[in-house]
Amino acid sequence: MTSHTMQRALDHTRELALRLAIDEAIPPDGVLEGEGLDLWLRAALNVTRRQISLAESSMAGTTSIAAFDPTEEAEAWRQLDDACRRLEQELAAPATLQSRLEQGRRSMTPRVEKLLRGRLVPTVSTQGRRLTAKMDAERFTELQQEFPGWIKAWGQFAYTWLEMDQQRLMQRLWNPRERDLPVKAPEFPPLSLPGFEARIEFPEVSLERGGLSLSGRMMKHGRTVLYGILSLAVLVGLSPGRQADMPTWVWPVLLTVGLSAAVAIGYLQAQGERNVQRERLAAEVRHRAEQATREALRAWLDRCHDKLRDDALAQLGQRHEALVAWYRKEVRPERRRWEAMRRESAAAAADARRNLFHQQDRLRELKVLLGRLTGIERGLKDLTVG
Repeated sequence: MTSHTMQRALDHTRELALRLAIDEAIPPDGVLEGEGLDLWLRAALNVTRRQISLAESSMAGTTSIAAFDPTEEAEAWRQLDDACRRLEQELAAPATLQSRLEQGRRSMTPRVEKLLRGRLVPTVSTQGRRLTAKMDAERFTELQQEFPGWIKAWGQFAYTWLEMDQQRLMQRLWNPRERDLPVKAPEFPPLSLPGFEARIEFPEVSLERGGLSLSGRMMKHGRTVLYGILSLAVLVGLSPGRQADMPTWVWPVLLTVGLSAAVAIGYLQAQGERNVQRERLAAEVRHRAEQATREALRAWLDRCHDKLRDDALAQLGQRHEALVAWYRKEVRPERRRWEAMRRESAAAAADARRNLFHQQDRLRELKVLLGRLTGIERGLKDLTVG
């Protein structure tokens, strides 16, 4: 490199260093070689390399700020609002409440039916010529004492599954596949069983049947037997017209034996007929009692179903109030903070995008300056060798 070329390189370097405001890179006046120029060149190279490193770091930070995109976080907040809206709908009209109550009732009904069949025992009493059958009141009392336990088990079943359904829904809403939601899910107190009177009133079922007394039945059946015996006597020749051919004592004996047999057989037949009538009456009153009890039980279960449903809806309404309070206390302030940060970040990103062009120009000129300083360093070596 000639002296003229060196001078021109120094002049260009001076102009670029002045434009970049790097005093250490401005060449000294009137010095083309020597120790002074070497000291300046080493200092200029060091400062320029340091300025390039700082400019690259600054531009990286500016590029990161300029790349700010609120889309991801905005989508997370949108999903949070969707989750709250879906939970509100579930609390207002739970999708599984009716099915859970019906499942509990279906699982309970076979055991209730079995217990009813075992407890419905009629009693039959005799009052003169009338038979009266009615259900045992003590057995009904035992049933009434067991019913609250049934309702508790039914409600426990339905409420436990409803609680689990809502927990599963919240877990699914607050854990989407793409991202985490900005605010954790609310927590609710568990559902509690209602305390209400579960007493059931069974209808009184009784039947009465009238008829002949036991003596009347005996006379009816005995007369039939006696007629048969007399008819048999006629067949064997014991009619009054032939009594002379037989000893006189035979007829009274036969008559006494026939009358005794008629009385005995009549008593047995009358007693048997009465037992059959008692059994039929007991079966009929039991059948009517089962029908009446099932109807009363069905109506009672319907009332309990409505009570459980209304109580569950009331508790879910309290959860909705808790959800609104949670949203106002937790979600709304957090969202306001995020929106303020988003506005600040958006403004900073706009400034960073504007400054990024200037930083790119400065970095490009710094690299040009470094190239010129490196060229001067090589020229000095050539002049020294020359």
